[in-house]
Amino acid sequence: MKNKLIACFLMAALAIGLCGCRLALPEGEGTQRDRLIGCFITTEHLDLFDFEAYFNDNAHKLVSGETMLGANDAEKYRGRLYAEKYEEKYTDSEGVSHTTYNYRFPDLEGIAYFAPTIYESDGGSYVTFQSGEGLSDLKNHLISHNDDTYFTELSATVYAPVDAEEEFTEKEICFYMNPVYQAADGSVYLVGGNGTAMNSVSAGIIMTTTLSEEYKTTVNGEEKTGGGSVEISFATAYVPVLLRVIEMDGKGNVLNFAAIAADELPESYEPNKDASYIITESVSYDAAGEEVVQRSIIEPGNGKDDLYILVECENGYLVEDYCEVMWE
Repeated sequence: MKNKLIACFLMAALAIGLCGCRLALPEGEGTQRDRLIGCFITTEHLDLFDFEAYFNDNAHKLVSGETMLGANDAEKYRGRLYAEKYEEKYTDSEGVSHTTYNYRFPDLEGIAYFAPTIYESDGGSYVTFQSGEGLSDLKNHLISHNDDTYFTELSATVYAPVDAEEEFTEKEICFYMNPVYQAADGSVYLVGGNGTAMNSVSAGIIMTTTLSEEYKTTVNGEEKTGGGSVEISFATAYVPVLLRVIEMDGKGNVLNFAAIAADELPESYEPNKDASYIITESVSYDAAGEEVVQRSIIEPGNGKDDLYILVECENGYLVEDYCEVMWE
């Protein structure tokens, strides 16, 4: 763990030379930029940067202090890991077969979250959103899609579970936001990113990291603006064990009460026909055995029509499990 933290701070120390280097590329007539399309989250530093060559070539600058190393100095030492393009076939409800394409990093452990453009053989294109297991609160936006120039906005939360029995012990976790880019030829690649270190000693800790890029290009005399941003909030939370469902009428009277185990959330829930809204209580327990309750209100027509609770997924993170409410 100590090595992880050292890597976090070492990458932060190089941030002046590495961050924002895509913005340093020149504009020009017909210039096509590699676009920031998202990130790939890992808990280990990706050793893609050639530190040895970097320091060998620039040691005299570091020792003499003659100038600060800039983005252009560091860029040529920044290694890339390219994604694999793959296809998926499916048949719709009318029996028509379709083929879709996407990108993945098959040999890399972590959470993918990016929005590549898929270029078709007939000249058409579309944007697809790729999200791996471990993400909650996803918000995907595609803004001003015009002549292949647009801005993608991605945001999500990664919930790391807190073991109540080991609460307040010495535990650290380090997340790395590795930027993912798409080149003009359609290829997708990532570069090593900076780390965010947090102490997972108690629930309720939240740290947010954002990658953002905006650029301007000129094509046939017309200026176009594009770019992208991805915001990830890293949060710690107790593991819920129970969801209480309290159905209320319009006068504040309790119509029905149900207690559902976290791992037994049904696909749908049908409340009383006279229910106006539902109060939910997500129940977990702290180190002292005391209840920790997170409440929310569910009502029809306000965009919050589902019951939900955090559950542990295969990679150890907590994700939202949903249950559709079948209102009368």
